[in-house]
Parts: sequence; C-alpha cells; structure tokens
Amino acid sequence: MLLYCDGGDMMRKSITITIDGKVCHGKFGQTILQIARENGIYIPTMCYLTKVKPIGACRLCVVNVDGVDGMILSCQEKAVDGANIRTQSVELFKERQNIMKLYNVNHPLELEYATRVESVTYRIRLWNLVLLNRVFPTKISTDP
Repeated sequence: MLLYCDGGDMMRKSITITIDGKVCHGKFGQTILQIARENGIYIPTMCYLTKVKPIGACRLCVVNVDGVDGMILSCQEKAVDGANIRTQSVELFKERQNIMKLYNVNHPLELEYATRVESVTYRIRLWNLVLLNRVFPTKISTDP
C-alpha cells in the first residue's frame, strides 16, 4: 500500500474491504470502525469518540476478520485492502453481551433509565444486550 505525495500534500490510497457481505470503500490508514461508519454499518461502541485517539477500553467493537484468530477491536485495527470482516455472529453477540453484563454489575442499567433514553435504536440495543438476559444481580443486599 502506497501513499502518494503531491508537493506537501499526502493523498491516501483508496482501499476496499468487505463488511458483512457489503463492499466498502475507505482510505489507507482508516480503522475498520471508521470505514464501517462511513458505509452505514453499525458496530457497537461505548468508549469511541471521533475527536479522541481510540483507547479500546469498552471492547464492544469486537469483530472477526478472515485469516485472523480471535476477535479484534475495530476501533484500533487499521483496515487492510481486501479484508473480509464480520460484525455480527452468535459468538460476537455473546461476547458483547457478557461485556455489558459486567458493566451492569457496577452501573445498573435499569429499565426505567432505558425508557427515558431518547434514541429508540439505543433502547432496543440496550434491551437486547442486557436487560433481557440479566444474570448478575444489580443490587447487593446488606440485610442479614
């Protein structure tokens, strides 16, 4: 992959990747998450902010890439031309759900909060990830 230099200007080489069967175009140096968002593909995140360097703390943006063992963080991984990426699978859903369950132990996401959230899409995702299958208790009883 080459960067072309035109005077002092750097122009990035275009790359093509496939995300969930959809051909997506981006620029060399972009992360998988950036290209997915530019192409209208949803990958869940909690800690990703567009104006801050990605830290990968929430780990919700995990994806699978053909030829790579295990899950990778789409917010930190630079896209490679020709890569085939999957953002949705039973394995990825369970991983994200487990992450949200752990968040829920210390930061209860009660249904009444979810119903006050303006974004219907966010409420549905919150409901699907956490509230339907709550395993860990959200409140610890101090009664003897």
